[in-house]
Amino acid sequence: MLVVFSFIGITLVAILTNQNVSSSEELLSTKALFLAESGVEIAIMDNKSPGNYGPYTIGNGNIDFIVTDIGDILNDPEYKDIYKVESTGYIGDVKRKVVVKYKR
Repeated sequence: MLVVFSFIGITLVAILTNQNVSSSEELLSTKALFLAESGVEIAIMDNKSPGNYGPYTIGNGNIDFIVTDIGDILNDPEYKDIYKVESTGYIGDVKRKVVVKYKR
């Protein structure tokens, strides 16, 4: 009986430990995504010219982003002045990247 309860206890501890690690990794991944999105907002709101920017430090994470002038698409006046932002958020060993195209 003692062996059975010991096995159940060890299994329960292992399951709870794995859930805790998984939750921590998901939290870091979400924070890195929000940092990457913040980089896009910085580029658009500050009307950054084409080039590499960063690292910006926010809290315990960093942001790098690249602004690229795509130019005109399809020779259509509606598709002039198109830019692309590639923003990467880093926190710990986790990084997430967001790519956005927008019109100025």
